Amino acid sequence: MIQGAIGNCWLIAGIASVGRDKEEIYKMFDQKEMNSAGIYSVRIHSFLGIPVTVYVDDKFPLDSTWRPVYARFTPEKEIWPMLLEKAVSKLIGNFDMIISGTPNDGMFLLTGGPSFWYLNTSKTADLIHADIVNFMA
Repeated sequence: MIQGAIGNCWLIAGIASVGRDKEEIYKMFDQKEMNSAGIYSVRIHSFLGIPVTVYVDDKFPLDSTWRPVYARFTPEKEIWPMLLEKAVSKLIGNFDMIISGTPNDGMFLLTGGPSFWYLNTSKTADLIHADIVNFMA
């Protein structure tokens, strides 16, 4: 994922994480291919955990070099990261509202599943792994 001109790395990180599993991404979209209408329905979650469908178009602001201002295409020229970013910004209010957040917020909005921020300042990788295994048990 390539972050654009706004400080929403928290959301881009969530999109990149979920995007590692293409099946999870496919589940979020009714349309699996680009469509001539340019309208896409995106299933994400509100901060209350309620699944919602957000409708977005494929119109994106461009900079003076004709590159998208916000999230960018995947290396395969897919637009789903841009559509997800736009859907979250629409759900929350606008692009300005997605500036600054936490990675667990991004994961929660995309998946609806529990997500926690784990700040580590002194544990080894083995101890962190043990914490994660214990948390998931």
